[in-house]
Amino acid sequence: MSFKETSAGFQANQLARQFFRGLAEALGPLGLQPAQFMTLVELAESPGLTQTALARTLCVEQATMAGTLKRMERDGLITRERMAGDARAQRIVATPRAAELRDRAMGLARQVNRQALRGFSDAEVREALAYMRRMGENLRAAQEEAGGAEAPAGQRDARGRRRA
Repeated sequence: MSFKETSAGFQANQLARQFFRGLAEALGPLGLQPAQFMTLVELAESPGLTQTALARTLCVEQATMAGTLKRMERDGLITRERMAGDARAQRIVATPRAAELRDRAMGLARQVNRQALRGFSDAEVREALAYMRRMGENLRAAQEEAGGAEAPAGQRDARGRRRA
């Protein structure tokens, strides 16, 4: 078997790209991009996060999150509220329009998931999701051990350690 066939990372990357394409196509008519959708999902589960917290939670660079939030603010999907006690920090708040779009987008995302999981039993779906969560936990633990869990990739050295 080839590296591509036996590498969990390669397979996960290819699967993520296919999900991204399917989700982008499904969300297009709503005027949403996958990154915006994921941000809205996170804000629904954890309202009022800061840009830094969103970037960390969604595993994206600060600059990427800044651009996503700028577009979302322009499109009326989020507002920013100053945080008491820290004039620089801002909470990101989804607007009612964003909540309505997120709910519609959730249905479309579920369709993409159903397409990917076609032919899987309920038990196989639960098992596959459990394996994915476990791999993510393993990678997070390895990053923490390397001292780079809090820093986005661009702020870490080649070994994954936080730059000073």
